[in-house]
Amino acid sequence: ADKVVKIAFPEEIKQVDKTLRSMGLGKQSDDFIKQLNTGAEKAVVLATPILIDAIKSMTFDDAMKILMGGEGSATKYFETKTMTNLYSAFKPKVKEVLDQYGVSDSYKALMSQYNAMPFASKANTDLTDYVTKQTLKGLFLKLTQEENKIRNDANLRPSPLLQKVFGYVNQKSTGK
Repeated sequence: ADKVVKIAFPEEIKQVDKTLRSMGLGKQSDDFIKQLNTGAEKAVVLATPILIDAIKSMTFDDAMKILMGGEGSATKYFETKTMTNLYSAFKPKVKEVLDQYGVSDSYKALMSQYNAMPFASKANTDLTDYVTKQTLKGLFLKLTQEENKIRNDANLRPSPLLQKVFGYVNQKSTGK
């Protein structure tokens, strides 16, 4: 339901969505989009242990770069350290959900026919790859938003450790 991270029709077939809606078949488009997002929702829960492993492997140097790096620096660290593992974990779960609804095969057949058309620019037929990448994009966008809220609002630092750490960062950045 979050419009910021909601996965939409792949760019290659946005016209299909417009056409379906113009013919009164918006429910089919909505169902397709719901299935894409269901795959993403089922996959994203797999992120927690991977992110925890990244925290456990963090060096003191990494922690200082994150603290002093400003907005989005923790997210950049996680993205660098976890992207490959998250993609590997998410993709099978996304595939499982899309296959459950028969979405992957239908999409692949549709895009293969499209790609066979003369003068058509070739489109990605791997819907699982598309949804997995969009899921990761959404995950890191949400992490950035939450990180920046914590950095900028002392009231969103519930633990004494966060208050102390970000108090130190604020003190350093203001020179007090």
